[in-house]
Amino acid sequence: MVDSADPTPPPAPSMGRKFLFFGPRRRQGDTAVEEEKPKEEPKIPPASFFALFRFATRGEILLDILGLIAAAAGGAASPVMSIFFGKLTQGFVAFTLTLAEAQAGSAEAAQRLPIAAANFRHASGQSATYLTILGLGVFVTTYVYMHIWVVTAELSGKRIRERYLAAVLRQDPAFFDTVGAGEIVTRVQTDTHLVQQGISEKVALSLFFVSGFISGFVIAFARSWRLAIVLMTMLPFMSLVGALLGKFMARFTELSLKHVAEGGTLAEEAISSIRTTQAFGTQEKLAALYEDFIRKARTVDVKAATAQGLGIGIFYFAIFASYGLAFSYGTTLINRGEGTYTQFVTIADAGTVVTVFMAILTGTASLVVLAPEMQAIVLAMGAAGKLFQTIDRVPLIDSSDPSGLKPTPVLGSGFLELEHVTFAYPSRSDIPVLKDISITFPAGKTTALVGASGSGKSTIIALAERFYDPAVLG
Repeated sequence: MVDSADPTPPPAPSMGRKFLFFGPRRRQGDTAVEEEKPKEEPKIPPASFFALFRFATRGEILLDILGLIAAAAGGAASPVMSIFFGKLTQGFVAFTLTLAEAQAGSAEAAQRLPIAAANFRHASGQSATYLTILGLGVFVTTYVYMHIWVVTAELSGKRIRERYLAAVLRQDPAFFDTVGAGEIVTRVQTDTHLVQQGISEKVALSLFFVSGFISGFVIAFARSWRLAIVLMTMLPFMSLVGALLGKFMARFTELSLKHVAEGGTLAEEAISSIRTTQAFGTQEKLAALYEDFIRKARTVDVKAATAQGLGIGIFYFAIFASYGLAFSYGTTLINRGEGTYTQFVTIADAGTVVTVFMAILTGTASLVVLAPEMQAIVLAMGAAGKLFQTIDRVPLIDSSDPSGLKPTPVLGSGFLELEHVTFAYPSRSDIPVLKDISITFPAGKTTALVGASGSGKSTIIALAERFYDPAVLG
């Protein structure tokens, strides 16, 4: 008689969930056996930054380098605008002072007024022209590096998805015993997207902001080192605010995604076992559990919004406070007659104050907004570590490897034999399923495996088909 009991599936891998779904509790006699605590999954080290581009071609690498050059040029050009804004400001101030003196009755100022007006028009037109050219240059460089890095990231992301899918299809069943339900789909959809984001415009934007930071501070110190040093006091404050804001937002986002994922897992299991749910009448209980996860996610999101509002408010407070500091100390420098270059310039002016202020502000802002871009790259390195581990994994039973022994056709004779086999599934290696079993399957005959559910019938078939290799437990 052939046993018609359900085949014994491999033990389900532990997903580390905090709730239990429907299923019989294991018992030993009349005493309930407590559920085993899930084992902690080994931490996978993140991939290095350069390893993110392992599937890029040489042509794409050269294009990326060209994009980095364009990003550096665009970032350095942004603070240069402060020089022309400073010249425009000083032109307005000088012409306004001459005009005011002429209106006050000064004959000398009245004589200088036409020349001052001509010089003002010429300087304003020249500065406006330079600003236009600089703006066009920033537009072109931005288009170049954004286009290059987005396109190359799409191509690399496509290759990573293909390699990951091919590697997954190559794996033996032992690999899937330790992979959670839906994990592969999550890797393809989420992790590859994170990697693609980390190797796209985020890299070029990071260099853009670093270049803007360096350029801004170089211009500021070149124009007035005294005022630049004073305005640098806002750098640590704004950097601290940006770092704390990024830390809190990352923490709250992680908690929110965790609660949403737990709720989604519960909903997925409830829907997949909808018959059992209906039979036991647990709809309201499961709905309450799901609502609890969503409520936790909402609480975390409210905290994240509050932290973001406070952070942005403090950040703009620092900006406006720096306005007051720049104008106050700049006025002091002008009144003292202390210049930018003590050997060449003897008098500070309003244009210098505006130039230094805008250059420091641009450089500091570039450093503050650099954190989110770097965070995307760090997340990409972490996600790539998981993907590349699977891509580089060579299974013990490699279906894509043509080498190895090949059985000869058996025509009417021969047999299949298991001799003193001991086996445990990789996901529960400490729980043996077969213990020192020996069995023979003659060719040309029908052999029935009879036993209770969980006695190892399907495990023997899996070993015979070499889904797994037997192992002797020590």
